[in-house]
Amino acid sequence: MAATFREIWIINVYAPSGMAMKQERKLFFNNELPYLLTGETGHTLLGGDFNYILEASDTTGGFTLSRVLQELVHGLTLIDTCHGNSTHKVYIHYSASTAIRIHRIYTTRELLERKLDVEAILAPITDHFAVCLRISIDLPIMRRGCGL
Repeated sequence: MAATFREIWIINVYAPSGMAMKQERKLFFNNELPYLLTGETGHTLLGGDFNYILEASDTTGGFTLSRVLQELVHGLTLIDTCHGNSTHKVYIHYSASTAIRIHRIYTTRELLERKLDVEAILAPITDHFAVCLRISIDLPIMRRGCGL
């Protein structure tokens, strides 16, 4: 799902999950998601269930890093809104043997500077937590280097 709100392009992702869907997940990050973002020139807020991890600290168990997702996030110059909070690592999904963070919210640097808070809230009807981002969206957001 994608929508625009006050010059912010908001995209919610639910990537294919499970080992059997590895190829579909790769196609999703290589083809489908970049297609959704084609032509987007404003501020981006990309969040959801990516079903991949990007660094070892995203899980307490074994892992496989996603080069495809890393390249997508890097190519769009997006930043994880929870990145840098090493004092309190919040995992979103818990099982008997591991905890993992496969849900994330990425933003452009300008939006990240307006971040008020990010928190994980227990969702009682599932084994996942909900991730909530509070951000100040006072506009206009002045872009650097655009001649204004």
